[in-house]
Amino acid sequence: MSDPILNAIARQKSSACLFALRIHLRRDGKWSDDLHNPAFDAKTVKLEAGWK
Repeated sequence: MSDPILNAIARQKSSACLFALRIHLRRDGKWSDDLHNPAFDAKTVKLEAGWK
């Protein structure tokens, strides 16, 4: 079964939503740096590539 947070990261369509998701989940203690940061970083790169 896939991690619902990884699925949520993949669904984000803007950097603002992506960062808001991370802030909210960190506040709730649901964010794992080891598990979620690589997906977060990859999604950030993908979104930023669309700005060019």
